[in-house]
Amino acid sequence: MKKYLLIAAIFLFLIEVTYSQNYSPLKKGNEWTFKMQNTTYTKKILKRTFTHNRMKYFLTETKYSWGTKDINYFRVDEEGNEIYLDSKSLTETVNMPAIIELGNTWTSTDNTWKYEIFKLNETLKTPGQTFKNCMVIRAEQLTGRDKNKLPVYYDYYVDGIGHVGSKNEKGLMSYLTNYDLK
Repeated sequence: MKKYLLIAAIFLFLIEVTYSQNYSPLKKGNEWTFKMQNTTYTKKILKRTFTHNRMKYFLTETKYSWGTKDINYFRVDEEGNEIYLDSKSLTETVNMPAIIELGNTWTSTDNTWKYEIFKLNETLKTPGQTFKNCMVIRAEQLTGRDKNKLPVYYDYYVDGIGHVGSKNEKGLMSYLTNYDLK
């Protein structure tokens, strides 16, 4: 009987870990388009991967309407956390924790940012639609290092879609206008 309970507990844990990754679905070909003031940007998970220290990363390309683009590197670790690889320092930071639990906090590897699962079951209203049952991650800059970024902002995520928008104390900063998940 204990053996079956252990198997059931492991199975439920794996379901929870897999479920939490739905807030940031890493699958080749997934694409999201966002509106930000008078501009747009599109994030797409590319088909090719990047390997560093025997770890394979998804490449996410962000194209901005003003003509620039950047590449970011993500992977899912053995615990189910989504990990971001900083391309300059080659250090990793948790981008999305495996366990989605209110109050869960973590900091970037260099201790410049603190993140918290701030709210669950929130609603985000955008000009085009309303997203319900959002998980909200609060990001707080701890050192002021990133002068071109706000000191605090809130990212909204929907299970099965991923990131759907960002707000600051003044209101909506960017929001999802279109997405295509594979």
